Amino acid sequence: AAPGNTVRTSTDPVVELSPFVVSTETETGYQATETLAGMRIKTNLKDVGAAIDVLTESFLNDVGAVDMFDALKYVANMEYAAFPSTNDSFNNAQWFSTSYVSRGIVGSTVLTDYFPTGAVPIDRYNTDNLTLMRGPNAILFGIGSPSGVVGSSTKRAQLNKGSYSVKFMTDSNETLRGEFDVNRVLIANRLAFRLAGVMQERHVKQTPSLNQRNALFGTAEQQEWIARD
Repeated sequence: AAPGNTVRTSTDPVVELSPFVVSTETETGYQATETLAGMRIKTNLKDVGAAIDVLTESFLNDVGAVDMFDALKYVANMEYAAFPSTNDSFNNAQWFSTSYVSRGIVGSTVLTDYFPTGAVPIDRYNTDNLTLMRGPNAILFGIGSPSGVVGSSTKRAQLNKGSYSVKFMTDSNETLRGEFDVNRVLIANRLAFRLAGVMQERHVKQTPSLNQRNALFGTAEQQEWIARD
């Protein structure tokens, strides 16, 4: 009798990506291929019929952008909304507002992980990239605005690799900024945590001016089981 065929079962874990999560691992340099904007689920950018700009981490690092206002300088038809006033002696509008201008309309729809950030601008020490939608069809995470939407996602703990980084920045206005980002895998493919922090004393040409920020961000991720064939 002929021997029976042996069916080999793979022991490699099957990784199923959530349709509601976009991973930065799919980015190549300045090019991003996926977004949550417009469709509310993970979609290829080429299939989204809206004006969307995704600024990747590589691009933002190269231009020295540390927050959303620095990044807006490089987006077509969007800019920081400056409201100069003779009564603003302490430059409060510079630091305590998330307003921007999109196609001539002032907006302030700024989201991080689906939630409005209020008067706190998006900072890059704890976020991965920036997604910007312009115009009346700016439907980002289910929230639309004729003035467009600025969105970001917080950093996530990575289960498959550990990493760390340290950054220091200064400029001609005597700004001082330091960042750290540590990702530690406790149990391979099961448990990891990530810790990021920033210390900043930022100045601009206008005096007096000081944007001081000391912040710490932590997150953990646990996978209860690994699916197998």
